[in-house]
Amino acid sequence: MCNLNKIGWLIAGACAGVLAAIVFCAIAAVAAGTFYGALANGVLMISAAVAIGLALVSINIAIQSVGPCIINPCKAPGTALQNSFIAVAIALTVLLAALILGIFAASIPWAGVAVAIGLGVGAAALAIALTVAQRNLTALELCMAAPRAVGVNVATGFIATTVAILVIALVTVTGGVFLGGW
Repeated sequence: MCNLNKIGWLIAGACAGVLAAIVFCAIAAVAAGTFYGALANGVLMISAAVAIGLALVSINIAIQSVGPCIINPCKAPGTALQNSFIAVAIALTVLLAALILGIFAASIPWAGVAVAIGLGVGAAALAIALTVAQRNLTALELCMAAPRAVGVNVATGFIATTVAILVIALVTVTGGVFLGGW
């Protein structure tokens, strides 16, 4: 059975994981500007990797959940949604691998700033990809004419909040770079 609410909540869960990773990377970028702060970055980067891992789990469940929605006459929007989830899952996997590799690199004082910023920007790009997935979910919802789209509305609001916080996080990172002396 096609459950659009569940899919909307899964997108919101993935957004929460990506947002947490961005925040952890922003804090790590600021902390890498000092010698002792950089030593704590391993914990921050592990936390970011866990957050991305949880987002990946959410997206993989969403990939499975969209299967029953790929029916006529809504096969095209359902397939587009599934394809966008697959693209997000691949991007999350790549970012997760980069975060795992970046655990040690981000712990290098001052040089770790660039690593943490790069990983944070990668996570921010994922927020854009999740917005595309949400648009595909809206298209599927309109095709199926399901008036009970509570999960979709929650995901939409969550994505808007995520974008606003992304801007704050990027400003924080930029300020950390200049204040950290990089």
